[in-house]
Amino acid sequence: MALIHPYNGSTILAGGTDLLVRIRRERIYPETIISLEALGWNAIRRTRNSVEIGSMVTAAQLSACDCPELGVLSCAASQVGGAQIRNMATIGGNVVNASPAADMALALVALDADVTIVGPKGERRIHLHDFFRGPGQTILSNEEIVRSFHIPVNHKISEHWFRKVGPRSRHFISRVALAAVVTGIKDRISSIRMALGSVAPVPLRAKHTERYLETSERIGEKEIETAARMASTEDCKPISDHRSSEEYRRRIVYNIVKEFLWECAG
Repeated sequence: MALIHPYNGSTILAGGTDLLVRIRRERIYPETIISLEALGWNAIRRTRNSVEIGSMVTAAQLSACDCPELGVLSCAASQVGGAQIRNMATIGGNVVNASPAADMALALVALDADVTIVGPKGERRIHLHDFFRGPGQTILSNEEIVRSFHIPVNHKISEHWFRKVGPRSRHFISRVALAAVVTGIKDRISSIRMALGSVAPVPLRAKHTERYLETSERIGEKEIETAARMASTEDCKPISDHRSSEEYRRRIVYNIVKEFLWECAG
């Protein structure tokens, strides 16, 4: 979206949507703004084993992308603000801002994405779930920026799902969100990745729930009930704040996980 990283008093600019808000609300006035627009990091490239997404790719580009492996990400990107915001907001900014409610970051976590970071010492590539340290905090040093994201190709994906819950039907910061990718449907799930947003300091995988569903002999009413309760208790760490209470967030996690699994079961 906007603020990617401060460097020697300068501000790195991707899309500008968050930076403009911060300037207006927080009276933050950077000495220098450095745009990444001319670097050419605005393409989506598919190889045999992965899909590479440049950090300057916009939410609008991802919303219109018809790559099957990016279904959950395209859905998440389509819910980032209104059309004007989506035309400016970048996936790199959305991730590096490190908001627990970031829609595209959550979908990338569900897709088991890697992130490539570049700086004066070269580049490094890590799993995205190791990138976040807390709200607004990442592992980036003062000399590094994000160049791209890499999603492994999975031809066996049978379901993708993204849902966020908030105070209005559109253009809101989620109180709870779920991004999920499933292989195998109906009575048996062979693999599943579920990521929860706005219920912990960082976007996080619902690993206890994933493990339970993958080892279950079937996915019926009992299993769906157990999985929903597990996700809302063992796999999330919500707090109470000005937007919602801990109890409410746990209840919503229970409801949306249950809804998702019933849709998977057909």
